[in-house]
Amino acid sequence: MGKYFFIVFIILLGFLTQHEYRKFQVEQKESVRQGKMIPFNSSILKSLEFKTGEQVITLDQKEKVWALAQGEHKDDADSHDVGVLLLDLFGREGRQIKTSSDQGDFKWGDFGLDPALAQIKMTYETPTGVKVFQIRTSVKKAFDGSSYLKIIPSDSETPQLWTSSSPWASLSLQSFEVLRLKNIFPLVLNDLKFDDLTAIQFIKKKESLDFELKDNVWKSSAYPDWEFSQDRLKNFIDLLSGVKTLDFKDVAYSGKEAPDYKIILKSEKEKEVWEESLQFYKLQDRVKVLSSLRPKAHLSLDLKKFAELKREAIGFRSLKSPFYLKDLKANSVTLKTKKIGFQSHLRDNIWVLTSEKKDKHEFNGAQVTDLVRRVSQLKAREYVVSSEEKTQVQERSESLSLSISDTKSKKLLNLEILGEKQDKDKKSKVYLMSSNLTKENFYVSETDLKFIFETEFFKKLKTRVELKEKEASLKVKTDKSEAPSE
Repeated sequence: MGKYFFIVFIILLGFLTQHEYRKFQVEQKESVRQGKMIPFNSSILKSLEFKTGEQVITLDQKEKVWALAQGEHKDDADSHDVGVLLLDLFGREGRQIKTSSDQGDFKWGDFGLDPALAQIKMTYETPTGVKVFQIRTSVKKAFDGSSYLKIIPSDSETPQLWTSSSPWASLSLQSFEVLRLKNIFPLVLNDLKFDDLTAIQFIKKKESLDFELKDNVWKSSAYPDWEFSQDRLKNFIDLLSGVKTLDFKDVAYSGKEAPDYKIILKSEKEKEVWEESLQFYKLQDRVKVLSSLRPKAHLSLDLKKFAELKREAIGFRSLKSPFYLKDLKANSVTLKTKKIGFQSHLRDNIWVLTSEKKDKHEFNGAQVTDLVRRVSQLKAREYVVSSEEKTQVQERSESLSLSISDTKSKKLLNLEILGEKQDKDKKSKVYLMSSNLTKENFYVSETDLKFIFETEFFKKLKTRVELKEKEASLKVKTDKSEAPSE
């Protein structure tokens, strides 16, 4: 009997031992299994706080917009950079080390967590109220190189010891400058669209150009008859909204009483009334930018980017016509070269050359009308800043200017060729021109210029000029030959 009892006892002991071993294996696997460290979703996150030593950086979210603060410094946070940060933070995994903090021999200092190196505090919204989740990091490492972490799920829960293989030091040590919004526009205008605007104003020193949206068409009150390119306006706003600051240095701009340029944008649509004023101060190595909606942000532009904005800012005029010739009643047309000039007047509905009455039937009204029509249809390739562009062209050996005046000798149009240069395709030329009806100079293609100079009226005037030039040249030669020799 005792022998059989001993055998049964051994068998039962074996079963119990195997059961306990399997249970131990499961517990071991559970203890080393990595899992998500943050038990809630980033969509309910309300604020983030990064504390390292005395540096405290906070991110607060209101209506999906993140505000950044560090002490007295406040600014909009870059949505993209915050998104990358949250993706990294909420995607991190670790493993909880099962230990009881109420044991007498357990000390957080043994794991480098009293005091902690850094702290990440997260505030999030739940159906029962606002809760706080904290992660504290350590300088000490576990035997496998992973970091020790102290996780405090909430104020009422017991702190937990975790390890994680992720680099927590770089995550907890955030930079205010790195997280700031890089765009010139504030975050509330981050998704600004051209259709959101109702008024735009450009101010250069004492000059001003304003645009207002009327009946879905942008018009200028200063130039009601001018036609403006809606696409060019849109392209400029798209370019401006995408411009990023060079850096956030607090650069002094004292001594400049007024900005070099100023741009004012307005929206007066329902539930969306705002105004943004951007002032540009051109300095030696950058352009200082002051924003009315980001008054404490130290914004700067690269000089090349600012030059690009300036080029776009003078290109709103419609390329269809550099000037507006409506109901043009021409009474005289003048053609000038470097050497000589001719003027033709309208007399009794017949165009005659001023100095040669015998040519009174040389021109007719239809020819002049055709010339005016062609000039009014002249297309500009692009508009340019006068002072900057004159050095880029070669002066023509035979400069030409064309003037059209009314009955009171008031100049209706003065058109002058300033120079020429090779086009981008290097197969043809473009001509730099000026006009009394445009504040900007503009380029015209060789084809479009020929469209004007090939009119019958112009050909006959040009012929007269060439004849007069030959006569003047022959006269000079005759005078020299008849001059007495010494």
